[in-house]
Amino acid sequence: MIVLIVEDEAIVAINLALELETAGHTIIGPVARCESAIELARERRPALALVDISLDEPCDGIALARMLKELDIPSLFLTAQPEAARANADAALGLIAKPYTTRDVSESMEVLAAVLAGRKPTSYCSALELFRQPPTTQAK
Repeated sequence: MIVLIVEDEAIVAINLALELETAGHTIIGPVARCESAIELARERRPALALVDISLDEPCDGIALARMLKELDIPSLFLTAQPEAARANADAALGLIAKPYTTRDVSESMEVLAAVLAGRKPTSYCSALELFRQPPTTQAK
């Protein structure tokens, strides 16, 4: 899956990118600013954006997720602010609360891939909180 990472903590972003690349995903970024994220999203059309809510600029991750949604790019919040993520559930597929391990995110990717393809996931990661229930039958 092609994944855009938007995270302003460099060590977190790099570790996450390495874990997901090792798991076979193509990573765009990581980037720390909304402007860069939107530019990359338009150019590369990722299947999913992993978005931190707290970004060091006027545009936060919630606003970014809404902008990406307008581009038909779904987001997943990776955040220490799960209450804010839940209050803005319409902007994203779900959340993984910080602190998380990169393995939590990697294991969640299979679930997210199934949800994005309209299939019922065959596995589940306890760190992943989906805002919408996955389909109960497989898409044809």
